[in-house]
Amino acid sequence: MDSEHVVAGLAAALRARALTADAVALEARKAADEPPASPPRTRPRPPRPQSRP
Repeated sequence: MDSEHVVAGLAAALRARALTADAVALEARKAADEPPASPPRTRPRPPRPQSRP
């Protein structure tokens, strides 16, 4: 299990105020089972209008 899953488990357990090792382990396993988040889609910026001197 990756450390990021353990950190997610700690955060979820803290939010639920379930401060036991079992709660952290359960939440970490749930985080490990979730598919990875996809990066946000971004649209290209429109070209800037050119200023004329």
